[in-house]
Amino acid sequence: MVALAAAIVLIPRAPLGLITTAVQALAGLLLPSASVFLLLLCNDRAVLGPWVNPRWLNTLAAVIIAVLLTLSGSAASWSWGFSPPQHGCASSAPADHRPRLGPQKPLAPNARAGAR
Repeated sequence: MVALAAAIVLIPRAPLGLITTAVQALAGLLLPSASVFLLLLCNDRAVLGPWVNPRWLNTLAAVIIAVLLTLSGSAASWSWGFSPPQHGCASSAPADHRPRLGPQKPLAPNARAGAR
């Protein structure tokens, strides 16, 4: 695994920021599933005997797992290119505020020297 990660990092012009963000989003998506298995283990009487979770703690854990799943799903969708929702924004500016890179349009001949 370490060799594979090193090979990916050494790829020329690889978008390392995007790769890092995507890996963190994937880890956030996998966290609720690991939490579900932990919750199942905490309710197994054969393993824990009298120290299993009470009902109120199971309810609290289910709410926390649902919040984790919602937050990690929205963070993953944002990291994969979907923009976050614009709440109450009546601005006419585009939602994508990143600077435009690439070839620019040439200036008009009279705009180069300024207004004369």
